Amino acid sequence: MAKVNWSERGTPVACRLPAERPHRASRLIAVLREARQATGRNPETGRIEPGSGALSGNWLGAVGYLMLVDQVGSAYRPAGVPAVPGPPVVRALRYFAPGVGEPEREALYALRCSLVHDFGLVSVGGPGRTHHFMLDDAEGGPIVRLPPEPWDGRAGHCRRFNATWVNLRALGDLAEDVFRRLSTLPEPAAARPGRPASPVLRDGPARPAYRRALSTRAASGDRKPVGGGT
Repeated sequence: MAKVNWSERGTPVACRLPAERPHRASRLIAVLREARQATGRNPETGRIEPGSGALSGNWLGAVGYLMLVDQVGSAYRPAGVPAVPGPPVVRALRYFAPGVGEPEREALYALRCSLVHDFGLVSVGGPGRTHHFMLDDAEGGPIVRLPPEPWDGRAGHCRRFNATWVNLRALGDLAEDVFRRLSTLPEPAAARPGRPASPVLRDGPARPAYRRALSTRAASGDRKPVGGGT
């Protein structure tokens, strides 16, 4: 297997580990690198490489970016910002992408559930989370385009006019922006009782710093849909 450089230097999600444990790497960095590779983006900058635009609608890459946002919402919020309720994807977008509206946040969470659990495009959930999706990768399109008439959750009623469109190129850009905003926060202090880290860990200082951000990894106009609906 080809080796991959999992260097985390210069990011606040880096965890300074003893030299005898070099095999440990941030899973946040790992999923970021994998998502960039799957969507034809530069592995260092996250920008789409020339000639690789066709990969921007890659579903596995979209899953990676949604997992990245999910992990951010599970572990971080800016210091001094009150905690908000909701699933991690929604929390991350509220903390680090305040320009995304509530209906769009809920739609992206529904897409995350649908793709991650079933690699599908249908979500039947609570208010704001019942959608059947169509995906595109048009340059310059909005991240989410909600239907004028919401889908009622019945399989026989899936139509283009009640589909929720998600632009996977814009989704990747959004996730990159969430990570960029996280990375510009001050270097976290050592988390220990009585001294919370910044950015704040949702798990709190009483638990090991970055417990949820670590895993073991071996170093190694007309819209053209790319999936969904009828």
